[in-house]
Amino acid sequence: MRLPSADLETILANTDGLWKEMQKARLLLTGCTGFLGHWLLEPLLHAIDRYGLETSVTLLTRNPDAFRDKAPHLARHRAVVIHKGDVTSIDPEVPALAGITHVIHAAAPSQPGLLTQTAETVVQGTWRVIRLAQRERVTRFLYISSGAVYGPQPPALTHIGENYRGAPDLTPTSPSVEGESKRMAELLCRIAHAETGLPVTIARCFEVIGPFLPAHSPVGHFIREALDGKPIQVQGDGTPVHSYLYAADLAIWLWNILLRGEAGRVYNVGSPEEISLGELAGMIGSLLNTSVTTTARPAPGVPPSRHVPDPRRAECELGLIRTTPLREAVCKTVEWYRSTMLSHA
Repeated sequence: MRLPSADLETILANTDGLWKEMQKARLLLTGCTGFLGHWLLEPLLHAIDRYGLETSVTLLTRNPDAFRDKAPHLARHRAVVIHKGDVTSIDPEVPALAGITHVIHAAAPSQPGLLTQTAETVVQGTWRVIRLAQRERVTRFLYISSGAVYGPQPPALTHIGENYRGAPDLTPTSPSVEGESKRMAELLCRIAHAETGLPVTIARCFEVIGPFLPAHSPVGHFIREALDGKPIQVQGDGTPVHSYLYAADLAIWLWNILLRGEAGRVYNVGSPEEISLGELAGMIGSLLNTSVTTTARPAPGVPPSRHVPDPRRAECELGLIRTTPLREAVCKTVEWYRSTMLSHA
C-alpha cells in the first residue's frame, strides 16, 4: 500500500525549501516499519525522486522481510539500504552505519504491552543511537518522543505547553512506562547535547490519524466496526478529551523540526482542536450511518481527562500550522480504511 498521492503532494508543497539540505545526506531511520516511520520515509523518497537528490536512507529494522512484504515499493527504492538490527543491540562501531549524517530515531517496542521491553527499547535503544550519532558527528538528529511524558493533564489546564513540569505516574502501566521511558530518553538526548553538542531536537507527538493508522487504535477500531456494519461501542463514558493531527501534517512538522528546529529544543507536535472520544465516535458514526453507544455513564462531579497540546512554539518559531481540519482528516482516514478493506475482500 502507498500513501495517497494528494498527501504526498501536500507534504512536498509544505517542505519545498527544506530538501536542499538533504542533498548527499545519509539518513538513518529507526522505526521504519511503524505508522510514523512510513509517513516519514515515503515523502522523503518522493522528494528524492522529485528533486533528483543524491541521498541515501539506511533503515534499521528487526525484520527486513516483513518490511519488504509491507512496503515493497519503498524497499526497492534506489536510495534505500536495509540494515537488520535492533536499537537495543546496535553496535555504534558497525562499519555498515559509517557515514551517517542525519538521524531520525522513531523506534518503538515490537510488543508495547510488555513493560520491561518498552523501557529497554526506549532507554537503551536511544542511548545506543546517540552513541552512533556522536561517533559520526551527525549534522541533525531528531528524537521522536511522546506527549505521554507530561503524565496526567490537570483538569484546569486546557492545553499542555512544553514548559509544563508534570510527570507520569510511576505505577507500572503501559502509558506510565512509555511516558517515563520517553522522559529518560529525552534526558539522555539533552545530556548529549549539553556535553558533546549533539544537534538533537525533540518532537513530543500527540494523537495522530490518517492512512495506515493501526486498527487497534480507538479511531481505527471505531472505523472498522462501522465499516463492518456494526454499531460503534465506546469503552467507558466517552468523556476523555484529546486532539488529532492528520498524518500528512505530522510529516510536514517532523521534517521541519529535523531540518529547521533549534538544537536542544523540544516541540509539541499535535493539534490544539479538542474533541471528546464520544464526540469523535459520533462524527465517525454520522459519516458511516451507524449508531454509537458507551459502556458507562460519566461519574458525577468528576472532570473528564484531557490530553491536548499547546503547539504554539512550533507555530511561532517554525511557522507550522495544520493544513487539514479534523473532519477532513477523519474523512480521509475513513476512505483509506474503506479502500483497504475492499482491496482485501
